[in-house]
Amino acid sequence: MSKKNKWDNYGTFIEPIVPEERNKRQAGIIQSLIGRLIKNSSKILDLGTGDGLIRKRLEELNKKKIIGMDREIRTAKYKKNLVVGNIESIPFKDNSFDLIILNGVYQYIKSKDKSIKEISRVLNKDGYLFIATPLKHAIKEGNYMLYFLSWLPRGLANIYLRIFRGIKKYYVYQETYSKLNSRLSRFFRVTDLSLKAYSNDNSLKSRFLKTIPFWIYAWILRPFNPNIKLLCRKR
Repeated sequence: MSKKNKWDNYGTFIEPIVPEERNKRQAGIIQSLIGRLIKNSSKILDLGTGDGLIRKRLEELNKKKIIGMDREIRTAKYKKNLVVGNIESIPFKDNSFDLIILNGVYQYIKSKDKSIKEISRVLNKDGYLFIATPLKHAIKEGNYMLYFLSWLPRGLANIYLRIFRGIKKYYVYQETYSKLNSRLSRFFRVTDLSLKAYSNDNSLKSRFLKTIPFWIYAWILRPFNPNIKLLCRKR
């Protein structure tokens, strides 16, 4: 496969095969962070479910149906309990869900305020939103694997992409933690669970992160987090 063919029009890196272990690992991390919230009566929505394989694994872990929603089903490999919809106009009634999962999706949303308001609308009172997303100042941008790409103004980012990846336009909208937290806090009480995500990981990086006080992480390391994980409770 040529370098250029590894990138689609939205800029996401296309792997020939997504390893099953990767899906299990990501589902396991999500489960460790929000599994305690899932009850027999819980109604759960996975927004931007993509191929659906992480959602499928979460269903297996919880022995429970999870509705998936995406703007198209062309790339879906697991199509059970799948609906087509737009995050700016979620096709469900008010107060329909107890838990919404937004895993690796927020950075692609352009109309963020409108989408967050929609998520709040379809969540029950005291319902939860779990969000995992890279931040703007992550050292290596996670879609194109280019250093400092998301730091750049849009015009310079487009030039950087064109030179090194043959892509004309940057379609990712990562934010700083301050901006993300400000948007979410209008509708939610926000808790950062990122350090807890490393609790079952014994890599050198994880062992280091587990030893540092939260305030050091919050003040020094969090702005550069490549995949922050937040639990947001509806106000």
